[in-house]
Amino acid sequence: GQSTQSFFTPFYLSQEIG
Repeated sequence: GQSTQSFFTPFYLSQEIG
């Protein structure tokens, strides 16, 4: 969500929410 990796890889954002 608020990690820099989330910006680089949208996949990380999905994992953070889940």
